[in-house]
Amino acid sequence: MSPVKKPIVLAIVLVLVLAASGIAFAVVNAAERDAAPDVAAAGEEKEEAGAAIFPDFTVQTVDGELVSLSDMKGKPVVIGYWATWCPYCVDEAPAIQALYETYGENVNFMMIDLVDGEQETVESGSAWIEEQGYTYPVYYDLTGDAAYAGSVYYLPTTFILDAEGKVVVYSESAVSFAEVSDVLASLLTK
Repeated sequence: MSPVKKPIVLAIVLVLVLAASGIAFAVVNAAERDAAPDVAAAGEEKEEAGAAIFPDFTVQTVDGELVSLSDMKGKPVVIGYWATWCPYCVDEAPAIQALYETYGENVNFMMIDLVDGEQETVESGSAWIEEQGYTYPVYYDLTGDAAYAGSVYYLPTTFILDAEGKVVVYSESAVSFAEVSDVLASLLTK
């Protein structure tokens, strides 16, 4: 092979390998998405009766106590995934506090800090909650179990479950007091 053709052939081979890798990545991601719980597509909200039961998961409190979603059955549940480095999560937190103050006796709240051990830690999350004066229940997902259960790829992500654990609302963006309040009021009158 001539010295001029060799780099061209290598470049073509490299392009083919990269293309094959991209196709393989897309196929694997599609398979993972198909295995995810039945929730709305990115950016959509889901409000429909008879939705899927949310998968159980276990998180821990700041004191290390393990708590499972299945412990919350019997009341509606607001599950909120967040992190201190997420500006939309920070903006949403006052509404979550107001919702907790309004509905906390009749609705379970599971505000789940997605801890990675570097950018987000139990210490940084709990310190931020304390500095802000928030009193809603905060749990820490140290294993990714809770994020996997909800197929969480964006923050903030919020699910509202009915008393049986069925998904009533799903949102991959910050929620407002009014939006969530309307849903909770409806669930509590059923």
